[in-house]
Amino acid sequence: MSDNPWNQHALTWACMGPPLRPHATDLQNYQKAMNRLWGSLGNPRLTAMLLGVTPELVGLNWPEQTRLLALDHNIQMIKNVGSKNEKIIHQVVCADWGQSPVLNASAQLILGDGCFTFFNFLDGDQNLISKLKKNLVKKGYLLVRFFIQAPIKESTQDVFAAVFAGAIKSFHSFKWRLAMSLQEHEEKGVKLSDVYDVWHSNKKNVSQLSQQPDWKVSEINTINAYKASTVNYYFPKLTSLRNQMQCEFEELDCFYGDYELSERCPIMLYRSRY
Repeated sequence: MSDNPWNQHALTWACMGPPLRPHATDLQNYQKAMNRLWGSLGNPRLTAMLLGVTPELVGLNWPEQTRLLALDHNIQMIKNVGSKNEKIIHQVVCADWGQSPVLNASAQLILGDGCFTFFNFLDGDQNLISKLKKNLVKKGYLLVRFFIQAPIKESTQDVFAAVFAGAIKSFHSFKWRLAMSLQEHEEKGVKLSDVYDVWHSNKKNVSQLSQQPDWKVSEINTINAYKASTVNYYFPKLTSLRNQMQCEFEELDCFYGDYELSERCPIMLYRSRY
């Protein structure tokens, strides 16, 4: 199994679902926020940067003549997941989000879905925030869905108790709750192989769950991408997220969808402070 889970995710993307992928109510919130900021800009020709190739975001109802530049560091995600929006000027580049500015302070909007999960919250995120800001025009906008830790962290035992009680409908929600329960410190995150190992050690006890209609075998198998992976994911608390962002960005709004675990998946709209 590759150390990089995204090679495997690219092959099993169709098996992913909310909260790992945006829900219909998330897309409504993205659209509402984008329409709002576009209007506040005076309805110009929009230049935007997309972090990743999330097809649901590519397919939003973009203003006419929008220039959308999508950046993803994983070529397999670009090949297998990336989609094309023929209604706008849409380009895809294989590049790291933290590289030198690509749009050279010309983007009015940067957006992404869950993209900050892959960076160290106390170090990598701040570094990423500063670098991304260099691609924005003065008072440019950032629109991102975050995955956050619960105000009171669940224990791993509580997560499995909820599973056995039939209280977790989606395997993807379970996978996220399990990962969050294993994260001891925000600045350290959780190693994906640890998530897989805990799941695997309890697999015999929950094998019957594949018989439940909402837990499909194809979705359960997506956790295999975590096997032996040394990659860490990071789930900040909302208060920590706000403290981290406020130096560079002003928070304008916070949206929540309507689906399982949506309370831990806020979409945040920011405007750069200068």
